[in-house]
Amino acid sequence: MAETMLQEELGYLRILRATLESLRKITERISYDIQTTCENYQDIIELNKRWKRIADDTTG
Repeated sequence: MAETMLQEELGYLRILRATLESLRKITERISYDIQTTCENYQDIIELNKRWKRIADDTTG
C-alpha cells in the first residue's frame, strides 16, 4: 500500500518537473523574443531618424 502511494507520488513529481521544465523553456523563449523585439524597435527608430534627416535635407 505504502509502496503504491510512493510510486504515485513519484509519478506526480515527474509530471511537475516536466511541467516546470516546459515553463522554463517557454519563459526563456519569451525573454529572447522580447529582447529581439526591443532590438528591432531600436533599428526602426534609427531608420526613422535617418529618413527624417534626409527629408529635412531635401526640403531645407
